[in-house]
Amino acid sequence: MFDAEDEVVFFVSQVCKHLTKLFDCLAQLEFETDENGEVKSKNAFNMFSKDGEKVSLAYTCDCDGQVEAWLNRVLEVMMESVRKEFTEAVVAYEEKPRDQWLFDFPAQVKNSSYLKVQ
Repeated sequence: MFDAEDEVVFFVSQVCKHLTKLFDCLAQLEFETDENGEVKSKNAFNMFSKDGEKVSLAYTCDCDGQVEAWLNRVLEVMMESVRKEFTEAVVAYEEKPRDQWLFDFPAQVKNSSYLKVQ
């Protein structure tokens, strides 16, 4: 057991350093911070690829508890987030000019949805 909330946040940050080894292309999770930029909770709300591409999570992911449990929650929210982006991209493909559409969605979503609408 951890003695303080700070220790738990430190542990989560150490695990997050190795996300690229656990998930293909997931490099970082963004957590809620206070006004000083210090992590204030274990709730992730954005994910970043190795290339720095940002995708907002479909819902806040609680990264608390056993590592195996919250990593599974990360996996679930990642899939749900990409699925949501994918749905929006397919709908937007017909509504927006292609050059604007290309910059509105993450690369994985663009590549997959473009194949679907062709």
